[in-house]
Amino acid sequence: MFLFKKNTAWMTIIEIIGVIMVVSIGLMSAWYTIAKWQENAYKTELRITAINIAREWAEVMQNIRNTNWIKLSSDRKNCWNVYNYNTDCIGDPLYINAIGTGCYILANTWGEWRLSTIITTYPPPAPNIATFRNNFPVYFDANGLITQTGSSLPSITRLCAGKTSNNCKSIFWRAVCVTSVANNRMKIKSIVKWVWWSVNTIQDITFDLTLTNWKANF
Repeated sequence: MFLFKKNTAWMTIIEIIGVIMVVSIGLMSAWYTIAKWQENAYKTELRITAINIAREWAEVMQNIRNTNWIKLSSDRKNCWNVYNYNTDCIGDPLYINAIGTGCYILANTWGEWRLSTIITTYPPPAPNIATFRNNFPVYFDANGLITQTGSSLPSITRLCAGKTSNNCKSIFWRAVCVTSVANNRMKIKSIVKWVWWSVNTIQDITFDLTLTNWKANF
């Protein structure tokens, strides 16, 4: 009779390798889960930031309408959608220098919001995203506040490291587009775009708003 002696040394090594493999797979799964969680959290943060940026531009357009009502209160019927508070609209139902369809950026001068000239017609350039990116970049100024106007901005090429950065170029692009003006109604789209780096795809948020001249007969 032959007796086979069990090789306990080899069995121990195999068991150790098995344990290492199980632990390694567990660690890799945990690392992947954490990485995906961080990625999704960052995606959500960017999306919330984009929503806030888009909402701000929509609120500014509402502010412009309300300021027209206040500054040009003697003729709210003809001046509610006047371009940059031009008083020539008063008493002129045929006044043509009103806010027209197209895409703009906005500037705050001494606490007063004003529209740029029309940068592009509506709809904005697509799929030529490079044109949209060049026309509507978003920067953080010296105080860390969002801005899109200023003669020194095009010279800023440093990409912002975070939302608390200043004097840098953000990853966002923003435009406010007037899609139609008729019958005392102005339809607006506040558009924000950015690139999600991991898949190199364009993300966007559009905030729709309809302003009405409900004070036309007051």
